[in-house]
Amino acid sequence: MSRPSRRDELLAAALSLLVEWGYEGMAISMLAEEVGVTKAAVTYHFPSKEDLLAALADPLLNALDEVVPAAGEVPDWPDGVRALVERYLDILLANQDLAVWLEGDRAVLVHAAVGERLRANHDRMRAALVGGSTETRGQIAASIALGALWRPVRKIGAEDVERHRDLLVASAMAPLDAWR
Repeated sequence: MSRPSRRDELLAAALSLLVEWGYEGMAISMLAEEVGVTKAAVTYHFPSKEDLLAALADPLLNALDEVVPAAGEVPDWPDGVRALVERYLDILLANQDLAVWLEGDRAVLVHAAVGERLRANHDRMRAALVGGSTETRGQIAASIALGALWRPVRKIGAEDVERHRDLLVASAMAPLDAWR
């Protein structure tokens, strides 16, 4: 079994520290100390804290961008929407620690690049869930559906979320069904 690269080691340690201290509270020097390297070694891989944030967030955001339909693209009701909800949930579960941190750290949510990208993804997902409708009731239903996916991922252990996956999908679909 091969040892993780220094970069991967830094990313894993950074996520752990960011979950504990938040984006504003974690310093590059803390990361260097955690991994047992110099600050210069960290900045070799990540010249700035923003580069570190992007390296952590991009895999999850890229995966969400790939699963959420492009603007104007509408999945069939209900099977296409259910499949979209299931794929979205799969991504959140596969990246649970990262999703929990990104969604819960206010400094990240207001961060220009990452926060804007996450909001844009949420907007596209809401639009896809309601077939592009801008009706307030549909937007509320789509927001509730997204919350039914994100909130349990944030508050419940991965094994329990996976065990009750059918309930999560049904909970996300319920407000959409009521809206339709």
